[in-house]
Amino acid sequence: MMRLSEINRHISLRHGQGTPHNMGIKTTLEKVGHEIKENPPKILAHTKKKFGKARAEKQRKAILLSKARKEGAKIPLKK
Repeated sequence: MMRLSEINRHISLRHGQGTPHNMGIKTTLEKVGHEIKENPPKILAHTKKKFGKARAEKQRKAILLSKARKEGAKIPLKK
């Protein structure tokens, strides 16, 4: 499997300057992920206490994707 830096180099050699099309998605997810890590929503603590760790983790991921979509990342909805 190719690393991200190898992919960037490969694409820039084939198509001039450029990055993978999903680069914006990764940076947006990382930014929102840090935000949620530093200041978690209160609902996560409540969910973890009432339903358990696994369900709270699923909810954290859902919140992460939702916030990233609001910031403009083109993440498809699960059908």
